[in-house]
Amino acid sequence: MYKDNLMRDIYQIENYEENNPPDISIDEFLPLLELPIPYMLYPKIPGISLNQVFFNLSDYQMQNVALEIRQFLDFFHSPEFYRVFQSNFPQHLSFSQYRYFHFWEKKYEYIREKIYPILLNEEKSWLSHLFEDFLNHTEYFKFHPTITHNDFDSSNILISQDFAHISGIIDFEECAVGDLAVDLLFYREGKSFQEIIRRGSSSVKYDPYLEKRCNFLYYRTCIPYLEWGLKHERTSMINYGKRRLHFLMNKLYI
Repeated sequence: MYKDNLMRDIYQIENYEENNPPDISIDEFLPLLELPIPYMLYPKIPGISLNQVFFNLSDYQMQNVALEIRQFLDFFHSPEFYRVFQSNFPQHLSFSQYRYFHFWEKKYEYIREKIYPILLNEEKSWLSHLFEDFLNHTEYFKFHPTITHNDFDSSNILISQDFAHISGIIDFEECAVGDLAVDLLFYREGKSFQEIIRRGSSSVKYDPYLEKRCNFLYYRTCIPYLEWGLKHERTSMINYGKRRLHFLMNKLYI
């Protein structure tokens, strides 16, 4: 996987079309293809992860950060950026709403087969309601696909030392075409922060089922921990997934 990511990064740098390409020598990184370890091509971006300082921000700083996030997402989710992505990475554009629906349908089957045996009845009932409500509404899948970051949370947003503005966005390796709702899950940061990001955004203005999709994508976030823990036989990860599940159950009564 690391080799694939590196090759994609090399391709991106070699085909960088801006006037000021990054000052990086490709030859310097080619030997890394032989190493069985993680690596990245980019100099470290100065700043602090937003998740480390978010609750220390003033109301003004919080509002300014939310507005800058909205500005970034307006471009990132735009048709213009989609066309740029399409011209450079056509192999990553094989998205369809049918396949997206089928992905979650198969995921629900997997959960019932592999994860339900370790859960209590009330936990299984809650997850069943969550997934079935989502899958039974075909209108939720009639959204316009965009480029998505897919790991866009406050840990991957860097803020300047004075908390005044965003200094960088990181970890684009999961970038793909999909539902922009996956990039709008700022539930931990609170409703007012979320509303600033979404309010007035051209990408979400005419999306009547955005909130429903965001809710589903957020409230199923216990599943990856349970899935990984079972696959790798890690009890600590399974227990964390169960704690996460109970946290989510207490936030959403269904």
